[in-house]
Amino acid sequence: MSMTEKLTYRVVETCADFELRQYDPFYLIEIDQPGDWLRAGNMAFRPLVGYISGENVERQKYAMTAPVLQTAPSDALGASSSSSTSASTTNTVAFVLPASARGVVPRANDPRIRVIENPGGLYAAAKFRGAWSERIFQERARALAEAAESAGLTCIATPLTARYDGPWKPGFAKRNEVLVAVKR
Repeated sequence: MSMTEKLTYRVVETCADFELRQYDPFYLIEIDQPGDWLRAGNMAFRPLVGYISGENVERQKYAMTAPVLQTAPSDALGASSSSSTSASTTNTVAFVLPASARGVVPRANDPRIRVIENPGGLYAAAKFRGAWSERIFQERARALAEAAESAGLTCIATPLTARYDGPWKPGFAKRNEVLVAVKR
C-alpha cells in the first residue's frame, strides 16, 4: 500500500466508460518541456523534484504526491499525428502539491517552473492499467473525449495523462488515467 498522498476528488457519476469527478482547488507546479512525449516526461522530472526537495525561494520541502500530470499529445483529439512526435512539440508536466500547501506557495528558483492554483472543477476520468506510451494516451484521450461528448458533456481543456506509479513498477501493474475538464 502506497503512503503517497493522492489528489482527492468526489465521484459525481459513474458512466459506462468513465467517472465524472469533482475536484477541489489544488496547487501544482508545472514546467514546459520540449521533445517527444515520453522523453519530455522524463526530462521534466528532475527540475520538478528539485522544487519539492526545497529548491524554491522559501526552501520549503514537500512530499511527493500522485498523480504526475502531463498534457496529452497535441493530436489526442484528432489533429495530425505527425506533429505530436516532432522534436518541436512541447509538453507540460506537473506535480500536484500536497493538500497542506495552502495559501502562499513559494516561487521556484528555476524560472521554467510555474506555481499554479488550479480551481478544480468537473473532470471526466478514464482509468487503465499498463505501460505508458504516447500512442496509448492518444487513443485513451480520444476515447474519453468521445464518451464524454456522447454523455452530453463538453470538453473544455486539453486532456491530461495522470500517472500514479514510478518507472520501476512493472508495466502491467501501473495505474494510469486520462482526465479532461468538462462542463455540462
